[in-house]
Amino acid sequence: MHDIRPILPELFYIPGTLLYIGARVDAHSWLDELYGAGNQITVLEVWQPNVEGLATDNRIKNLIQGNVKDAKSLFLGKFDYVFWWHGPEHLANSEIAPTLSDLESKSARMI
Repeated sequence: MHDIRPILPELFYIPGTLLYIGARVDAHSWLDELYGAGNQITVLEVWQPNVEGLATDNRIKNLIQGNVKDAKSLFLGKFDYVFWWHGPEHLANSEIAPTLSDLESKSARMI
């Protein structure tokens, strides 16, 4: 696994609220590092078994089962960061731009 700190230093040196999209118990790259840096992590995951598997993970402040395409209506406020780690490959090409736009509206600093 590559070190993303040089690419996204803000996530490690200016921690904040972070929406982490797409995770399961055995696949959540950089979750340890992001949590260790002091970020308050909300996970958005579409698949119920993954949500159930993450339910006892103490690194996760909030765990929400939902579709990233509904992110604009799922969250009232903004997150400092949105980290869309897993899921874009499951969307049709025509769905990516509007979903990114909705995610951008939920990020105060960076997506």
